[in-house]
Amino acid sequence: MKKKQLMLHRTHSGNYRSVIKTKHGRLIYLEVFKDNNSVYVKKCYYLDRVRCGEYYASPQRLVTKKFSYIKMLDVIASELDRQYFGIEIIDKFTDLKTDEFITAQLKAMQRKYNFLIFIGDGEFIDGIPSVIKSRFKNRIHRSIYLEMNYNGNGKGVISDCHYYDRKYKERSVVIPETLSTVFFDYNRQAILNIINNELNTAFTNVIFVTDGSLDIDKKVALCGNI
Repeated sequence: MKKKQLMLHRTHSGNYRSVIKTKHGRLIYLEVFKDNNSVYVKKCYYLDRVRCGEYYASPQRLVTKKFSYIKMLDVIASELDRQYFGIEIIDKFTDLKTDEFITAQLKAMQRKYNFLIFIGDGEFIDGIPSVIKSRFKNRIHRSIYLEMNYNGNGKGVISDCHYYDRKYKERSVVIPETLSTVFFDYNRQAILNIINNELNTAFTNVIFVTDGSLDIDKKVALCGNI
């Protein structure tokens, strides 16, 4: 990684926040409070772990919740897996809510296309085949099979979604625990939102392949975050 500074954005309440991308590609939201030369960690959680629309997983290596300001970069390097070479205080975005700030930061970090590829079949509804299937890897390299169908009245349904990279003794099919949606608006943006927010991915666009050139029965990811 290039040498970079830690961008700390001031909030309207006086806290400081940042979105950190670790050396291993994990995304972390960090919010701290600074009192003179002391820093207190107020919030810290992974942005690639979502359950029922909520971030729930905190970095277990972060055990230091109070430290001196001059030690902040050392703590981030040793406990949050990212090295910075300075700190820059930014007064933009002070009035954004936390989710709005996170969305803005993630969009700013996104520099390239990451296509989600579906194999499509059946009639088209607003440019989307009525049956779409895909295999992909998410940001923690789990392999997922996903099938969606048009259900009528502008709605789609998730007919199948399971991991296929491991064998389980108790159950033959394991649904990702972060998936909470069953029915949804049958459009590209809704499909992207479900997969990115609930299945831990970062796709930017959707492509539908209907010419039979891809075989969904082969257990090979069509796309993913590798």
